[in-house]
Amino acid sequence: MRIPSLPLLAAGVLALAATGAIAQPLQLHTAQASSLAAADLPSDRDTYTRKADDDMRTWQQKMHDFGETTEVEGKQVGKSARDGLATAWTNTQIESRKLRDATAEGWQAAKHGFERASHNLSEAWDKRGTD
Repeated sequence: MRIPSLPLLAAGVLALAATGAIAQPLQLHTAQASSLAAADLPSDRDTYTRKADDDMRTWQQKMHDFGETTEVEGKQVGKSARDGLATAWTNTQIESRKLRDATAEGWQAAKHGFERASHNLSEAWDKRGTD
């Protein structure tokens, strides 16, 4: 098999570009890059923060209901599960405040911290009453 010469290869690429055959992958790459850049725009940050605040309100209600249910119904919850849940909730509240107060430079770290704390809270919630 013979490898085409560079001028012939370049002419083929130019012909494909002229017909639009390679335009779609280039447009897709450009769209992906712009959507990644848009993830750091203030409007996307505001949307993410509002969603995080909504999640925190949901968790606050779950934690309140859980406390009342265990108290009223006399449910036994293992000490380590209860302590783990309380610690995870406290950490998630702290990370939520960091998320709201983050500067542009600290946004990604705050977002990552909140996501990690939320994940840990969800795991602790799943473990409640299992010991």
